[in-house]
Amino acid sequence: MALDGVTRHGLVKAVEAILKNALGHPFFPSPPELRGQCDKAMDWHRQEARRAQRRSDQSRLNADLDASHEAKTSDARAKVRSAYQRFIARYDQTNIEDQEVARAAIRARYGMTPAVLASIPNASDDKRTGRMGGGDA
Repeated sequence: MALDGVTRHGLVKAVEAILKNALGHPFFPSPPELRGQCDKAMDWHRQEARRAQRRSDQSRLNADLDASHEAKTSDARAKVRSAYQRFIARYDQTNIEDQEVARAAIRARYGMTPAVLASIPNASDDKRTGRMGGGDA
């Protein structure tokens, strides 16, 4: 009963391992020990079969996904494209508003009122130092 379902390869490898003292005691293993060695010998093959099954399943899922993408009509693609463009437009607007709020907070923190900013000379007005830049903000 201990060898029910064991392959010949598994049995041969188990006996070889037992002869190399894999059990740590003289030859004449108990039925559970022999079955354990057979299972151990077949572990790699079982794992490889599971890996192959997972690869097959993944390939099938990828093929199904590709087929669903190919089945989309030009109307569906246009609808997705327009939704994406609307998203980008809203995102850009929100981003611009957030940046403007951040700039206003910085100006308030450092006392950069419109009057102070207007008093900073422009680069075209600052000919004596030759500096580029200025304060138009």
